[in-house]
Amino acid sequence: MIALALSLGAGALSENGALESWTRSFNLLAAEHGLSPLDAKDFIEVDGDQLGMEKGRLYHLYTMSDGCFLMLGMSSDGTADTCALDCPEDYPEAANLMACALAVSGNRPGYDFARSLTDEAVKGVGQNGYAAGSREGWTYMGERFSAMFNASGKNEMVLMFVYGQAQSTSEGGEGSIWDGLFPDGGDDEPAPPAPAATPQPGKKIYKA
Repeated sequence: MIALALSLGAGALSENGALESWTRSFNLLAAEHGLSPLDAKDFIEVDGDQLGMEKGRLYHLYTMSDGCFLMLGMSSDGTADTCALDCPEDYPEAANLMACALAVSGNRPGYDFARSLTDEAVKGVGQNGYAAGSREGWTYMGERFSAMFNASGKNEMVLMFVYGQAQSTSEGGEGSIWDGLFPDGGDDEPAPPAPAATPQPGKKIYKA
């Protein structure tokens, strides 16, 4: 979980021009949709290896309220191409928060598209315990985890959205970032096949 990486105290507070620019864009949109602003100085940098992501690449973690954690991954050109959220399943602002984040990330698709995509992911998790899909360059995956696997006493939801970086295989393939993403702890129903387009290689993410 993102919370686990934060509890390890890994990384320093971010001092990153691209992250500050992203945060300013996010805050402008967030204000329009009733969300509190973020402070770029409150992001913590964590090496991808500690998250089960790409080793040597820094990810930026932000602790929200209500046990909610936001993660960003920046490409070499300063574009946020990875957005993830770890929160209680009933977190009321999950779709709104992720829509604002996605709207100013990747190809900057705007709020309406981003909200449609995040609503799709949240709905899938709510109905099936699992969601996966790909649309207009964005690939997403999400899963519910039983309350017995965290300290909050509530079911947990993890959502992840990646822009671009699609692999050529329709099967995802060994080494896909989705491989082992949600091991041991999701609901009992079997997971559906991997999405048609998957991001570049990574390893297990979040779960301890």
